[in-house]
This record gives sequence, structure tokens and C-alpha cells, in this order.
Amino acid sequence: MRRLCRWSLPQVCKSPSAACTIHRIVVLGWHGFGTSKKIKKLPQTTLLVDADVHSVEEIRQAISRLKDEGGLVRTKIFAEPARQDNKKWGRLIKEQGVAFCPVHRATIVDHAKQPNDEAITLAMQELSGQSHSCHDGVALLTSDLGFLVAVLKAQASGLRMTVVIPEYKYSTLRGYNDSGVKVLELETGSQERGSRVRAILHTNGDGSVKLVADAYRSFDNTKGGEFVRGVLQELGYATGKYLTPACAKFWFAHGLGSLVVFPDQLSTLAVQKAISQSSRAKSWKRYNDNLAFFAPTRRVARSGTYGSILAHSIFLAGGPFMLKDSPLLVSQALRRLGYLDDEMNADESEAMFNFVNVSANKVMLRMIGILPCLEDSSAEVREKLRVAFLSHESRSQWQMLGGTSERVQQILLKEKLLANSHFGCKSCQILDAMKAYVKKFQLEHKKTFNALARVIIHHSDKSPSKRAMIEFKL
Repeated sequence: MRRLCRWSLPQVCKSPSAACTIHRIVVLGWHGFGTSKKIKKLPQTTLLVDADVHSVEEIRQAISRLKDEGGLVRTKIFAEPARQDNKKWGRLIKEQGVAFCPVHRATIVDHAKQPNDEAITLAMQELSGQSHSCHDGVALLTSDLGFLVAVLKAQASGLRMTVVIPEYKYSTLRGYNDSGVKVLELETGSQERGSRVRAILHTNGDGSVKLVADAYRSFDNTKGGEFVRGVLQELGYATGKYLTPACAKFWFAHGLGSLVVFPDQLSTLAVQKAISQSSRAKSWKRYNDNLAFFAPTRRVARSGTYGSILAHSIFLAGGPFMLKDSPLLVSQALRRLGYLDDEMNADESEAMFNFVNVSANKVMLRMIGILPCLEDSSAEVREKLRVAFLSHESRSQWQMLGGTSERVQQILLKEKLLANSHFGCKSCQILDAMKAYVKKFQLEHKKTFNALARVIIHHSDKSPSKRAMIEFKL
């Protein structure tokens, strides 16, 4: 007897949410002596993945973990169309049983959701309506609770749902377990969890970073975290989703000295110890809603020797800081983050324009629910940023400005608006060349160096994954 298989040509999904190119093997059957037998159908699970959150390595591990449960795994990877042109991702996408679902970015800003989130949620809804002969269940690779409502709805419709979660995402694991969803832990290895970076908030509100020899690896401190959250909620500090900003503000308000705020868990452990060992329970100060905590980051692509990309980005940013609420809070924060100065970037409105159009900041503002819109005035955007900076609904990991001068010089050289000998030239020469670029392509004029650079870089980006810029009344 012999087994006959047919490799199919790339398939295109008919789903209205995205076109998915999938490579698969179709088993025809067993043949011998003029007769055939049907082989036993194996259970099939469809794995949905947001490629903006999870790496190729994590996806492979998730597929392997699901296969260990028994049956076939069909994987759908959601990402911007250009992702398939990346060599590393391209190899994964071409593998058997893997589908690529290109998610086109909107030409206008969506203030509600991330495009991948919408596409994955829609895919779950579509799978819920399909016959169980098409699939036996759906799995979701996730690191947070953002899909919890959608997963519960799919499960209530009769769809067999499984979530695959990295083992160190303790709150996410707990949230799905408590909700009655089947959970598979993903063993990612110690390298993913360890950080050699320590970010320290000092008593005066300034901060520093240092690189240490031993990587810190977080552990499940659920009970300790719940204890700290309970105390800080009573005192008015823990009013949002994230605990690190609350711990930092509690520590700073009581003048308890320097506090390690990254890795995050170290701040929770410090507050837990301080509260547990103190006899001053009745004398802890209530929070006055007057502090803004910042754990800035810089854009990086590699983890290097720091332990993770996030650890590297926090190290390069130079350290956390704390600001007191005031009418000048936003301008003070923009100065500390590199968007506002007294020279070529002295316009606060254009500094805010630059800040909100940095991808990482845009994501956090959308998550908090206060992304600026076209109808907003500069004063309204300033108030939105003030609220965002005071909020506990994000990790306060705002991204600093960086790298725009080098990028815009390359564009200007290509357009022959700067001579090769001027690469690395003075800012005033680059500014004149940028004004010429804006005039040549009839772009909206900006007054400051950074805002002009932002407009030019966005205009020159021909990628299909390019997002619309956030505009407001300057």
C-alpha cells in the first residue's frame, strides 16, 4: 500500500476580513489492490496570531505546543502586507499549514482599535459561524487580555476555544483561567524573561539606568500583587490597569528613597515589603491625582545583551522621571522626551503633533481611549496628553524622539536637495533643504525642524503598511 498526497497551489481565503495565502497537503487516501480505505480524520485547530505582538520563534513554539495536544494545526498570521517580503517571516509563511492574512492599514486614523485586532476578532466571528466539519477548534496566541471578550463570545457560540499564552504572562494566564477558557502555557525559555537592565526612580523625581551582570527573571507573585493593588486602591493610587505607575507614585509621595521601576515586578515587591513591614498603616498618604510617572523608551530593533528589546529601549532612554501636575505638565514632559526645545523645535503644538505620530505613543493613546482627532484644537490635545500622562491605564512607557535627522537627510540626498558632502551637516542647512522638499511636493508646511522631518518621512514612505498621520488644529 502507498499513501498518495497532493501539494496544493497557494490558496486564497475568501474571508472578507483578509486574503490569506495558505500552503497545505491534501491527503487523498490509502490505495492498494483496487480498494481504498478512509483514514481516520484527525482533529484540526485553527491558530490565530497577531504578528505585531509575537515573534516567529513564539509562533513556531505555539504550533508545536498545539500539535502536542494531538491533531493538525492550521495557522493564520495577521500582519501588514509588507511582512511577507521579510526573509524570516517569508520562510514561515511558506511552510505547510501556514496562512498569511494581510491586514491593510486604514487611510484614515481609526480611534477605536488596532487593525490586526479587528481582523482577528472578525476571523473568530466567521469561524464561529462555520460548520464544525471545517475545523474542530480555534486557538489564539496572545499575551494580554485584550481578546477576552471576543474569546468568551466565540466560546458561548459553541466554538471550542484555546488560548496559548507565554508562561511569564501571569496576569493574562490568570485572567483566562478564571474565565473558564482552556489555556496552554508556552514555555519561552529564560532568555525571553530575563533583563539585565535596572531603571531607578530617585527621590528628587529624576532617574537613572544601569546594566547588571545577573538577569532578573520574574516569577508568579499573584498574591503579592493583589495585596499591593488592594492597599493602593484604598489609598487612591491604583486606579487603572497597570500597577507600576501606582507603585512609583506611592513610593515618591512618601519619600521612601530610590525605587527600581524596571523590571516592573521589582517595584511591586518593594511596595509589598514596605507596607508589610511598616507599622504606619493608618498614616499612609492618600493620592492627590497630581503626579505623572514616565518610564521612557527609545526605538531599537535588537535585544543585544540587555535581555529583551524593551530592556534595551529603556536603557537607551536614560531612566524614568516623575513630574507634578501643573499647567506646564505637557510642555515639561515633551522637553524631557526630546520633542520640544528652545531652538528649532520651540512650537508646543507641533511638538505634540510629533509626539502623537510616533507609533508606540499612538498605540498607548489609542489604548487609553484619548487619541487626538481632526476636530481637536491644540488646547484640547494638550488636555488629552495631560490626562494620558496622569493615567494608570498604560505602562507610562512613552517613546522618545530619535533618529529623524539621519532619516530625513537620506531622503533629501536622494532628491538632490542636499549635496553628498553635506551629509551630517548643520541643522539649519537641513532645515532649508526640508523647506525646499515641502515646496517641491506641495506638502503642508510646518514651522519646526522635527515636524517638517515627520511630514517628509511620512510622504516618502511608499510601504503599503503606512498609517495615516494624526492631524489636529495646530
